[in-house]
Amino acid sequence: MRLLCRGAEADIYLGERSGREAVIKVRRARAYIDASLDARLRHARTIREAQMISAVKALGVPAPLVLDVDVRRHTIAMQRIRGTVVGTMCSSRLAAACAGIGRIAARLHRGGIVHGDMTTSNFVASRGRLFVLDLGLSSRTRRDEDCAVDLRLFKETLNSAHAADARESWRSFASAYAPALGRQRFARVSRTLADIEARGRYATVT
Repeated sequence: MRLLCRGAEADIYLGERSGREAVIKVRRARAYIDASLDARLRHARTIREAQMISAVKALGVPAPLVLDVDVRRHTIAMQRIRGTVVGTMCSSRLAAACAGIGRIAARLHRGGIVHGDMTTSNFVASRGRLFVLDLGLSSRTRRDEDCAVDLRLFKETLNSAHAADARESWRSFASAYAPALGRQRFARVSRTLADIEARGRYATVT
């Protein structure tokens, strides 16, 4: 296996499963946590992530196919999606991709799921479709505040990683998200987002 990157709680490798190219996520042991507690947490989070990938796919949202789950080793092997990460796109493509992310976010939120790490790095355009990646922090919830936190993080990402295109990209996202979520609920989520921003001054694009 070849190490692709190291995250906060897991290492991501490129390998294979059953002759197929695979991305393999390995949750690392953490020395600062009691070993038995850490093992239980990694076990639970590995199972939950696999379940959330299945739940997202059941909503009709493109996501990698789970090829293998090894709860003893705290690993998930997933189909590798070859394409362009939205976070690396040029300005001319970014706004359209953000509209696609808005539609996906609405479908997740209507289905009672929040992503938990909604950044442009966690979406890949491949063969005319937009895939959602890294559901390790996703959860089931229908609370407007949880949906607003997803949106707040996305706005923060636009501000920090795509500052020159942040305003247009956010408008593209919101213009697609609102009708897909439903205007009444969008109004509630938007009010909650404004409250969060007022409390913490998180994001600035409008």
